[in-house]
Amino acid sequence: MRAAPGRRWRPRGGATAEETARTLPGDRLLPRPDVVSTRAVTIDAPASSVWPWLVRLGSDALPIAPWPGRMRVEICEPERTLVLRTADGAWVWSLSLSTVWLKTRLISRNRIVTAGRHAAFLRTEPRRLLVERRLLRDIKQRAESIAPSAWSPPLPRP
Repeated sequence: MRAAPGRRWRPRGGATAEETARTLPGDRLLPRPDVVSTRAVTIDAPASSVWPWLVRLGSDALPIAPWPGRMRVEICEPERTLVLRTADGAWVWSLSLSTVWLKTRLISRNRIVTAGRHAAFLRTEPRRLLVERRLLRDIKQRAESIAPSAWSPPLPRP
């Protein structure tokens, strides 16, 4: 989990190489992060079923534990993109939706400036990884549970 000196750490749980390399909305809000992580999940539901769960992340009612403080919405394109940023500007979290073969791809990207706290960040990153993975899985399960039945692809004919 440790990056070589002078290199940025870039985990990509579930994200393809293309998704990791792609510029996402919000990337320009933090142009030189110390850490960039891109994670993704495929959801068997339309973006309209995923979006309500992303909006909850951006509401003031939901603190995003275990990360300190709340985040504010910087970019909001319904059913496409939600970008959140901490008040100090040291962390930008982009959530991007795209449709691929009757499924929705949810890409989550974190861009973080550790500001001299790189060792502390590396100690807590495994916990953050587990929390984010669980969050993506929960969004997937909830979106699939409310997806319209017409969204399911047709079964092959015998």
